[in-house]
Amino acid sequence: MSSEAASPNALWQAARALLIGCGMAEPLLRIGRLGLEIGALHCPLPLPPGVCSLYVDKSLPVELRTLRPDVQNASIVATNFLANGFRLQYVADVSQDFVIANHVLPHAVAPY
Repeated sequence: MSSEAASPNALWQAARALLIGCGMAEPLLRIGRLGLEIGALHCPLPLPPGVCSLYVDKSLPVELRTLRPDVQNASIVATNFLANGFRLQYVADVSQDFVIANHVLPHAVAPY
């Protein structure tokens, strides 16, 4: 273990991870922020005013209604990126301020 003081960036990264891990990430979602939500389906995460999210899913809403009969009458969010939510291959690096990935890990082929 190093006796050197942690850099401000390392402290911020640790604090950010703690906020996200404890479900208290709203302070990170400030006005004017743009991010992604993976697999929102019919329950997108409520965001503070002035914060926008684009939606990523592996299927279009019409296909999701077939795959998920339990949400037939629900309002499924429009998909902005039709992509693998684990790879996000169509999203440019450092182009988003946040990524919301609620309930995504159970869909992983080989969980990390």
